[in-house]
Amino acid sequence: MKIDEEELLNGKWIPRDQNVVVAIRQTKSNVIIPETANTSDYLHDIIVVAVDPDIKDLNIGDKVIVSYASLVELPVVNVKDKNTIYAYTKQSFIKLKYGS
Repeated sequence: MKIDEEELLNGKWIPRDQNVVVAIRQTKSNVIIPETANTSDYLHDIIVVAVDPDIKDLNIGDKVIVSYASLVELPVVNVKDKNTIYAYTKQSFIKLKYGS
């Protein structure tokens, strides 16, 4: 199953089962680590791009901190920015609050 980036970002692809899809802009210091990643390793300022409708306390555009080990990469095609990857996680994140 491949997901088109435009469909994902336009809300045509909606995650289920308490999943959240995030966009990760990879840099030299911010890359996805394989499944062997330590759960204490985190990615910061990750942006939520799709949310299961049953999750009421998180919105598209929210920034979160996510454990490397909780991420599963999504097979998204036609990605405009080749440094961006998409992954999903089951609410294993810390929501950033403005002013904190």
